[in-house]
Amino acid sequence: MLYRGYDVRVTRQPLGDGQRRFFEGSESFSDRLALRLCDRHYFPKKEFFEALYFSRYAQRRLKRLDKEQPWVALDIACGHGLIGMLLAAYVRADRLGEVWLIDPFVPERSGELEEIFAEMSPHSAARVKRIPMRLGAWIDRVQDEPDLTERRFFWMGCHACGELSDAIMAIAIARREPFLVMPCCPNRRWKGTWPRDLSRPVEADLSSLPDLGTAMDLTRLGRAQAAGYRTFLRTIDAEISPHNRILYGEPAEWEKKTEASGDSEKKEENEGED
Repeated sequence: MLYRGYDVRVTRQPLGDGQRRFFEGSESFSDRLALRLCDRHYFPKKEFFEALYFSRYAQRRLKRLDKEQPWVALDIACGHGLIGMLLAAYVRADRLGEVWLIDPFVPERSGELEEIFAEMSPHSAARVKRIPMRLGAWIDRVQDEPDLTERRFFWMGCHACGELSDAIMAIAIARREPFLVMPCCPNRRWKGTWPRDLSRPVEADLSSLPDLGTAMDLTRLGRAQAAGYRTFLRTIDAEISPHNRILYGEPAEWEKKTEASGDSEKKEENEGED
């Protein structure tokens, strides 16, 4: 994979001294953060680049949403939470009010990333909150608590396994809110995690298909379109992950509003808050 002119071999090995050259000489927030992570020798290189490229597309979509009130980005099954942190750093507070990291499991040493982020951008870090909760329980809260039903959420899931992607899409569509997912482990079901009324996405044996993931993702987009959503499919470099398809959807009735504000948003593309 090419990154800033370098041929980077993306593995699960941690960022360290051998990768510093990829990020040196840049003033971007993400590259300066990567250098700090290289000093710690623990953060997986694969997870860094997944988060970086997924968050870049999330930034572009968020900056095109309406400005009536700030959005709250939900990073579902967030792990270390790097995607949400990058969003908070690069999207202005008047557009993205908060980022909530939803995950019942906190990875070992994730506190080191939070510490670095808080040192580099304290104002951005103040907008990021970790909520240790499974998605099913979180959906129950969103549907039951008045202060949450009035919020506007941008639903995200990077490498959201199987039905986790479907659950994220289902609740976003039910609330007529945007979703952004990068599915993996196609057609996988984790018992007890999802809302009870969520049925299996495809009631069929698809094992004979040469690329089950692509078939499942196209099915997901078709389901969103049938619900009146405008959808997009993008990819990140397959060297980062073979599960590299990003699915985005927003209510189709937003299209004219989005196009009307598009020109005014172009100049924000490279803005960041350091």
